[in-house]
Amino acid sequence: MKILYIITQGEQGGAQKNVFDSAMFMKGAGLTVYVAHGKLQKVGDEWLDRELLENKFELSDTHVLSSLRRSINPWHDIKAFFQIYRLIKKLRVDIVHAHSSKAGVLAAWGAKLAGVKSVYTAHGFVFLEPLSKLKKAFYIAAEYLASFARDLTLTVSEYDLIMGQKFHVLRKSKSKVLHNGIDPAKLTAVLSAAEARRVLFSILGVPDTGEKLVGTVANLYETKGLFFLIQAAKKNSQGIRYIVIGEGELRPQLEAQVEHAGLKNSFHLPGSIPDAYKYLKGFDLLVLPSVKEGFPYFVLEALAVGMPIVATQVGGIPEALEGHEAYLVAPRDPHVLANAIAKHFENPARETFTLPKEFYVSNTMQSLLASYKSIL
Repeated sequence: MKILYIITQGEQGGAQKNVFDSAMFMKGAGLTVYVAHGKLQKVGDEWLDRELLENKFELSDTHVLSSLRRSINPWHDIKAFFQIYRLIKKLRVDIVHAHSSKAGVLAAWGAKLAGVKSVYTAHGFVFLEPLSKLKKAFYIAAEYLASFARDLTLTVSEYDLIMGQKFHVLRKSKSKVLHNGIDPAKLTAVLSAAEARRVLFSILGVPDTGEKLVGTVANLYETKGLFFLIQAAKKNSQGIRYIVIGEGELRPQLEAQVEHAGLKNSFHLPGSIPDAYKYLKGFDLLVLPSVKEGFPYFVLEALAVGMPIVATQVGGIPEALEGHEAYLVAPRDPHVLANAIAKHFENPARETFTLPKEFYVSNTMQSLLASYKSIL
């Protein structure tokens, strides 16, 4: 079996992590695997290629689609469609598995035209983001039409499956949930609280004066709700230092808001840090203030390392945290977010979190392989 994975961007993120895990597992299972992504436009976009090439993939197994980009551009999008079609024909694959909205739509029709099976993983539908009515309608229409070309659509949460059916962008007989999963063996690399805290302060380049550390791992995008976290930090900054690990297009705006809020010395944006999960125990509390999510690895990693977490009730977050003590709050509300953070430090959560076996990557990948076989 030959599989081609296609994703719009190669930066470090949840969808890219899913592609990496899938590619590695399928290659290990003896399948022929190729990975393609859009144009490298900024520092960090090479993450997926680098990880693959460091893990037994050859340069010929990876492909850059120069016209595939995140923003909507009819000229580039048409060219990207034909690039995808030609690549499918050239590689003679059996299945095209697309991730992310832009690649998901273009690859569905490219695979259909090429006469091969197509799979799409929705990591949270883009039309669930805060958009204008016109943009929302456009994305719903694009997903609806593409659904006729897909042989299988996977959602990473029950929530997305329900919303996809509600907006008629999923064919009920050709869709199912497949949660993200992580490798529990990685936990042997997690640093102790003291060592992780030492490394974090070293990265920040500031002395450790005993503050509480609140952290999140999130790319700097609108959907991650980081503006609300800054507002919450302003309400609740005494003796607390905030650290957001990640990079993205909103850095200038976030830095400006941090300075405007008077938090320049207590709210840090150190950028992406490789294998950030290793340092999670260095925090006193983890926070995820997203306004839209799929099924975030960050929450699974918090469970796996036994860390308390404050998170918003969006996407698959409540599913991941079901049965565990955690503060789930409404999105877009810095007041309730600040109160949840304060409440934790008044009475720290004492539960030892555990990662359910259904969220082990080996189990999710076995299910994925079975799904491939079911459509051939």
